[in-house]
Amino acid sequence: MYAVGIDEQFAVVDFNSKQVALNIELSFPYHEARVVSTSIVLACELEVLIIDIHNYHVIDWRSLPDIYYSMDLEGDKVNITFMDGNVVSIQIK
Repeated sequence: MYAVGIDEQFAVVDFNSKQVALNIELSFPYHEARVVSTSIVLACELEVLIIDIHNYHVIDWRSLPDIYYSMDLEGDKVNITFMDGNVVSIQIK
């Protein structure tokens, strides 16, 4: 699997099937993506999407209260830090 995000576009290529498994237009600029357990956590400027790594469906979507700054992982928990310094934790199932 290989993922790439540019501006408001994000795609995942599955090397096993040699197909583009996911290609979505985002509402906000892409910032970062990380694999957590069996999910891809996709952070945009003002939202986070959780994508199932097996079927590439969006399984959760969260609006962010402020502009995204960084993402830290703690096991199956993702801590999202914002430009104002506040932090929100998201438990990944």
